[in-house]
Order: sequence, then structure tokens, then C-alpha cells
Amino acid sequence: MNRKSHRTSEHRRTLIVKILFGLSIAVGILVFAVVGLALYVARTWDKGWDVPLPDVRVSKDPEVIQRGEYLVYGPAHCVECHSTADSLDWVAEGVKLPLSPERRSTHRPPRLQRA
Repeated sequence: MNRKSHRTSEHRRTLIVKILFGLSIAVGILVFAVVGLALYVARTWDKGWDVPLPDVRVSKDPEVIQRGEYLVYGPAHCVECHSTADSLDWVAEGVKLPLSPERRSTHRPPRLQRA
């Protein structure tokens, strides 16, 4: 083996070692970040908020009731989660179905969980 090829081979080996070292540091940082995020989420995902309930009064005004029905069965899409799964076809036909306080889906965002 001549000197030039020996130097090139050694240079290549050194370069590979440097690349692997850099990749191992990057992977270590990524693992540290993922573990840190997982710990943060595990500690805070089910946090309860002790917030006083607003003073809500039931209105008997027909305009207010009509506006509420419009929102629930229309743009707010409340009926999609707060009714039975097989009833959405009826909603599409304009039938006003009774709502359930429980959601159909099991997922509930943390800010909406009951304390």
C-alpha cells in the first residue's frame, strides 16, 4: 500500500468516525427532548382547574332558544358528538334529536375534563 492511499484511507476512517459521533450526539439530544416532553405531558395532561362556574340563567326568550338550536344543530356541530352514532342521518334530514351530556367519543380534551 502506498503512502497516498494509506492517508486517504485514514482520512476516510476519521471522517466516518466524526460523522458517527455527530449523529450519536444528535440522536442523544433527540432522545433527551422526547423523554422530557413525555414527562411533561405525563405530569400535566390531566390537570384540573378550580375555576368558579359562571352564573348561567335559563332564558325563555324564543329568539335566544332558536339561536341556541341553530348553533347546536348547525355550525357548532354539538349534535355530532352529543347524540348517538346512528342518528346523524336524521340530523342531516333536519330532525331535532335530544342531546346527551356525555360525548360519543372517548377522547375529551384536557380543558373540558371534569374536575
